[in-house]
Amino acid sequence: MEVESLGEDANYAFALGLVVDGRQTEITIDKKLVDGGKATGLDGLDGVPLESQSSRVHAGQVLFPSRPAHLVATVQRGSIKLTCDGTRLVSWKGDPKRFVRYLRWHIPDPKALFLATTSPVKFHKMTLTPLTPTSP
Repeated sequence: MEVESLGEDANYAFALGLVVDGRQTEITIDKKLVDGGKATGLDGLDGVPLESQSSRVHAGQVLFPSRPAHLVATVQRGSIKLTCDGTRLVSWKGDPKRFVRYLRWHIPDPKALFLATTSPVKFHKMTLTPLTPTSP
C-alpha cells in the first residue's frame, strides 16, 4: 500500500487488521507513546499492548505528511512481516494462538481483514495479493 499522514497528530496513524492461521490480529502504525515517541508493531501479542512491549517493536515515526510511504505486509503460516520503503518494521514468527483479538473495533467477522484509524491518513493505493505455496 501507498499511504501518508495528513499531518494531524493522533494516538496512531492506523491499524492494519490481519488474519494468521484463522486468528485476527493487528499491526498498529505510528502509535503515540506516553513519552511522546511513536512505535509500530503487533498490538495485543500475548494480550500485551504495543506500548508495553519491550521487544518486537519498531521505535520511531513511519508516516510523514506529503511523503507517501510504501508499506508491504506479508502474512504466511505462523508469520507476519511488515516493511516500509524496504526497511523491516515487523518480523514475527510463532504460534498465532498468542494473538488476543481487540474488541475496540467491533469487527463482526473475527477472520476479516480491516483498516481502522482515528487520524487523517491518505491511502493512495492498496493491493491484496494471495500467496501461493511457491510464493516467497
